Amino acid sequence: MGIPLVLPQKKVDLGCPSFVCKSCLATIRRAPRRSAVVAFGLRKSSSQATGEKPPHALSTDRPSPAAQPNHDAERLRTLRSLGLLKESEPAEPKVKVNYFEQAKGGKLRRLNGQDEFAGSLMDPGGEFAGQLEEMEQSLDKVNNLAKLLEKRAFDRPSHPPDQTPPPGGVETAYDTMADMQLMESYVRDQQSGAPSSRSILINPGAGYRARHTILRLNEKLQKSAQFLDSGRLGPKERGRLWRCYSDSKKLLCGHWNAVPREAWGVLWDVLAADTPDNTNRMAHIYALTKDMTLAGVPMGPERQLLAIESMFIEGWKKEAMDNHRRWAATLGTNPKTSIEFWQLGLRMYCQVGDVERAERIANIILESPQKSDPRFLIPLVRAHLDRSGEGADKAYDVYEWLRLLLGNKMTIDDYDQVISLFLAAHQTEHALLIGNGDFNGARDVLLLMKSKGVVLRPIQVNGLIGAWLRSGLAENYKHADDIGWAMINARLQFVRHRRTMRDLRTQAAGPSWPCATLETFSLLAENYQARGLYTKVEEVWDAFAQAEIPPNAFMVNQLLSCYLGSGRGKDVASCWQHMRDGYGVPPDPWVFRSLWRGLPVNRLRSVPEGQLKSEIMASRRLFAEMVLHVRSFNGEDIDRPLARVILHTFRQLGDQVGLLVAYRSLRELFGFADPGPLVFELLLGMTDVAKATARKGKAKRRLVLAVSQIERFLAHRRGELVTAGQLGPNEEMTSEMKAAEVGNFLDLQLEANISVLPDAEGLFVEAASQMGVYKSK
Repeated sequence: MGIPLVLPQKKVDLGCPSFVCKSCLATIRRAPRRSAVVAFGLRKSSSQATGEKPPHALSTDRPSPAAQPNHDAERLRTLRSLGLLKESEPAEPKVKVNYFEQAKGGKLRRLNGQDEFAGSLMDPGGEFAGQLEEMEQSLDKVNNLAKLLEKRAFDRPSHPPDQTPPPGGVETAYDTMADMQLMESYVRDQQSGAPSSRSILINPGAGYRARHTILRLNEKLQKSAQFLDSGRLGPKERGRLWRCYSDSKKLLCGHWNAVPREAWGVLWDVLAADTPDNTNRMAHIYALTKDMTLAGVPMGPERQLLAIESMFIEGWKKEAMDNHRRWAATLGTNPKTSIEFWQLGLRMYCQVGDVERAERIANIILESPQKSDPRFLIPLVRAHLDRSGEGADKAYDVYEWLRLLLGNKMTIDDYDQVISLFLAAHQTEHALLIGNGDFNGARDVLLLMKSKGVVLRPIQVNGLIGAWLRSGLAENYKHADDIGWAMINARLQFVRHRRTMRDLRTQAAGPSWPCATLETFSLLAENYQARGLYTKVEEVWDAFAQAEIPPNAFMVNQLLSCYLGSGRGKDVASCWQHMRDGYGVPPDPWVFRSLWRGLPVNRLRSVPEGQLKSEIMASRRLFAEMVLHVRSFNGEDIDRPLARVILHTFRQLGDQVGLLVAYRSLRELFGFADPGPLVFELLLGMTDVAKATARKGKAKRRLVLAVSQIERFLAHRRGELVTAGQLGPNEEMTSEMKAAEVGNFLDLQLEANISVLPDAEGLFVEAASQMGVYKSK
């Protein structure tokens, strides 16, 4: 950088030796030493120094008038010695200044005068000059390109009717450098002859004043086509193309014929792409449909369907449905579009609430030979739920229709959609019946509703557990165990919180299984009992005892049956007494069956002679207790298995009197009408008649004799009924009449057995009193 070599009074160290040459030092005189005041005045020019007085602020002691001339004279001599005072007489020789430039490496270069020194100051190293030269060269190229483009005429020059074409038909002015670059790219693409470029580019024409907008649209069309071919089209490219197309519509609206069909194809493929990131897809389709219709561009069947759908979504519902009806004869019969066409109509009519028409369309789809996904019925479920009255029941019917069509193809997502619709319509009950009959689906429904935070009702979950257990499948057994014990644990946790007097509202809220009820315990206990899993029955009972739920007769019977199955029949009576006295559990027929089966005579091979009398009394007392709770049978007739175990108990004990009292009481009090094979068992004195009579011998002869006796009795009774006029001469007895007469025959046989006993009538009254069916006056 150049610096002026004005000699200072003190040596200046510039960082290099011999900075001032010796010839310059020889030509400059040493100036006299100056005062501080004079040195400060040197900062002004020579003309200012001769015409101005020294500033008063330079000295705190103002000089007296007498001393002023001496001071001025000294100042003038100093200026004269420095060559800064212009006088008429010949001045002393001027100071010669040499200029130098120091490079980055420290090398000095002498400059030619003050002008070159100024240039060195403004552009160190000459970098700016080089850049300026390059810019001038670029500008020359641009000017040459502009002249070249001005001479080119386009294929079909055109201009909007409201604009006047410039002289010569070609515009010679361009708005921006970008416009020129786009024009150069357009001309290059036209000259390249590439089919993809030539077919989608829109001719900007020579009359467009906003040609830059059309050229930008061409650029975006080309890039979008390339992205489509490579499969890399994203939301950014789609948004840019849409903005360019929207900006160009005002220019193209009167010249749609300038847009090639291939360009429309690129616009449709990009803007109507069915991708998750194309959030404005239907709005784009609706806009393109209007423009393509104005341009006279034909649309295929698939595009027609999308056009109708976009019209409906954009708010033109009536027009869309009118178009749907108009195209029914073409799109509705085309095998490629028929299913999609009718499904679109179903969705539109469901949304406007025309459920009747939607149902007719659903029938058309189902009757069509074309295959369809039954999930198109889901909008119909929603449409019914939006209606009042029987809408919920109709919606549930459609759901069952859907489940029947899908079969095992129904997924958890399908259940999710349907359940969400019912829950949104506040139809929780219908939502909980969903999945019934489909074990896997029902389980998925429960888990789904639990995950949604829906409070499940125990009665619904218990119903599913019961269905699983009745299915007999190992997989369903596991599901029942898992959910059943989850409910039991929820109940036990509730009890623990209640015992510790903790506020249940402070517990962590969230979806959980409902607390087990008595039915939950009973279902598990019954299944374990039927499968012979007596250890599991006891586990259920232990948990039930901790659950602090009052037991009922069914639960008690499961426990009693567990005792019998596990060889603990002797504990049946004491367990029942504890439940009866401690919890006040009323018995039912199943409890009495367990109690009768728990007697020693039914558990052991034989009863010792010394215990027969006490066992007879225990049997009579048990019968008396059953008579006391006759109302627990709820007006139903006693079943044959219970009657069978009671009668065989008295038979095996040899209590012929108690047997007759029990049989007559069962008929009169408990409605036991048809003894069936029990007649032969009591007559022959055995529990398995078929097995005993399979072999030839005494038992078979006795059976044949008993059969013949019963036949003679029935024939005799028929004659009596005909004589009494209760039957016609050729009329046979009904099955009910025969059953009653067979019961009478058994009663006569049992009475004949005790008639040979001394004081038979007294024994009968005594037994009847002990068994609770007779009271003395």
